[in-house]
This record gives sequence, C-alpha cells and structure tokens, in this order.
Amino acid sequence: MVWGCGSDDNDEAPSTPTDYVTTQVEQAPEWNIDWSANDTAPDWQEPDPSNYETWAIMMPQLESPLAQYASDDDLMAVFIKDELRGLSHPAKTMQKVEDDKVFFLIKVYGNEIDGSMLNLTIKYYCAQLHQLFSLSGENELEPEQVYGVDEDFLLDMTMGSTKYPINSTVKVTFNYNEKSDLTPSVEDIVAIFVGDECRAAYPLYNIPSSSWITAYGRENGEKATVRYYSVNQKRIYTFNQPLTITDEKIEEYTLNF
Repeated sequence: MVWGCGSDDNDEAPSTPTDYVTTQVEQAPEWNIDWSANDTAPDWQEPDPSNYETWAIMMPQLESPLAQYASDDDLMAVFIKDELRGLSHPAKTMQKVEDDKVFFLIKVYGNEIDGSMLNLTIKYYCAQLHQLFSLSGENELEPEQVYGVDEDFLLDMTMGSTKYPINSTVKVTFNYNEKSDLTPSVEDIVAIFVGDECRAAYPLYNIPSSSWITAYGRENGEKATVRYYSVNQKRIYTFNQPLTITDEKIEEYTLNF
C-alpha cells in the first residue's frame, strides 16, 4: 500500500492511504491496442477445384477491433489440417457502411463425408497492420452449405495474434467507497498496461459492476498495471496491485476506489 496523490501539482500526501495513485489530465487519454506488426504477406495459392468433390461457402465477419483496418489487399484462408482448402484472394470483402461490419466470402473445397469433424484453421493477413492472425478448432463443414449468411459467424481473430500470442481473461470488479469523490460515468475507461504499452481498453458502458475482459500479452507471465480514467474528475487512477498476463489461469482484479 502506498500513498495516493491528489494530482501532479500536489506533492502533499492525503490523510488516508489508497491502493492507487492519481494523475490530473486535461483531456481523455487515447488508450488503444497497437495491432501493427511486421509479418510478411503469405504466398497462399488457390486450391485446384478439380481435386475435390464438394464445396461449402463461408462468410465470416471480422471483429470490430480489426474491421477498421480491413482492405482489398487482405488475405483470408481456410485450412483443413495443413492443406489450404479456401482462399479469399484478392480479398472479397463486403462492408455494410451503416454499421461498420466487414465480411469475407470464401469457397471451401473438400472430400470429407457428411457430418465429419474437421481440424479447421482460419488464417487472416491484415495488409494495413502487417500481421497474421490464426484460429483453429474442431468443426463440422457440411457440403454445399452456406455459413455466416443467416447466422452469426464472428471471428475473434485477435485471440490468434502473432504479436500478442498470449491472451488473459480478467474479471474486473468495481468497489466504490462511499467516501470516495469518484462519480462513475459510462464514458470512463478501464485499461491494462505493460509499461506504457496498452494491452486492453474498455469503456465503462461495456463493463457492468463486474465483467470479464481480455488482456493481450507478448509472453507468458508479463506483469501489468490497471488504469482507470474518470471523465468527471478528469483523473487517471493507476492501481498499485500488479496483474499477471498469462494463458494458464483466469485473473480476478478488484478496483477499490
């Protein structure tokens, strides 16, 4: 436990200890994850349709943190085991301007029997970010079916980032002391940092009194700090209790104000 500071201009310690330090700011901080990387664009080749007996259509939707970076230079491919079975190249992106949704259209070829479970991997290369994302899992792919048109097919590609291969699920709980001068607002922001690098940022309207959020890591066991921006107080609270970004457990973290 350390002494909290009322602001950067006030060197005098308050009368009671807190588990955070505060910084007065003039405007809201721009806390965002920097998804840019330096991955080389993969040299994926279209599969030969004559080698396959069946096909299916997939129209996955790109999650919002990445949708803003989508372009026609992107690549999205579907692999079964290590064999490329479908490729959006050049990228067949379809964007609904009114709600900022981005979809990819992919024809996936196969020889598997109906109802068989497949080791399926979707890989996405974002040209603007120079980063390759990858998600794998066991899935059923029925011949001549269309996936993602009359159903949600949202890809959480950030979970398969080459820049941040570790993702940690954190349960954040808020505990507002009745003596605290903090007045929560939906415009407040909760963020997780490793040093000065933002690894998660959520507006308060996405986080009720207790919520699960995802923090991203470069390696297992990184120590992070939690920051909270109050729009009413124009103040950043930096919490002293460290948080560990790890893929081995779920972390619980309480913000005591």
